[in-house]
Amino acid sequence: IHNNLGGHGPDVGKEGMVFMGLTAGKGIQPQIVELAVRAGDSPYESVGAYLNGIIESTVKSVDKQELEVKLVMDVAKCEAAKDTCKPAELKNLKSALNAAKAMQTKVHTMVGHINVMAGTNTTVSFRVFDRATSDPLEPDYLAVSFVDIRPMEQLIASGFIAAYISSPSDIKQNMLADGRTAFGIGGKVRGEATTADYVRGEDGSNKCPIGTKRLSLAECQNMPTIYGGVIVKGLM
Repeated sequence: IHNNLGGHGPDVGKEGMVFMGLTAGKGIQPQIVELAVRAGDSPYESVGAYLNGIIESTVKSVDKQELEVKLVMDVAKCEAAKDTCKPAELKNLKSALNAAKAMQTKVHTMVGHINVMAGTNTTVSFRVFDRATSDPLEPDYLAVSFVDIRPMEQLIASGFIAAYISSPSDIKQNMLADGRTAFGIGGKVRGEATTADYVRGEDGSNKCPIGTKRLSLAECQNMPTIYGGVIVKGLM
């Protein structure tokens, strides 16, 4: 109902994006609420503000994708075996392939899109408000789903109780030095955890350098996802 993340428009007025929804659940009284997404003072760059907001998403199911791949291979094999593959058979395969390409799932999902310029990063906050009174709400349970995280993209989140990654998935979850959690494709976390967060101890010493804190077991086990390499078995 409002689209002006980072003050980039296309709407004017208050900074941020506002989505309207309805609370639902067993024993929960239905209530019209607003989800406010704001960049605040965080720098925000986008490819185009028109890419933000509610966008209809229709995706082919995995079964239909697999069928399409199989038919592509069957057409290629038939074309390569001209002596044994009859023209009528090739025509039928091509017709089936065209039909598979045209098939879409019947479920059309409305998805909230936040576009971020490649090579940049921004921080956004999520808050829920009562639609009628504009009072902030603290739901007992709130689930937020993020989709379409691509290679070279990274989502960093904090303040949540638990995270669930669908299976199968290439998304990996890694803990950062400041307690936040990074989600991205591939094992190595980019950007946040650097040598400014971790320092090497003195050779031959089992003590932490002055002004530093000892790593937790979880942080030690997470080091290969930040700097590469492997954990030496038997040392932790």
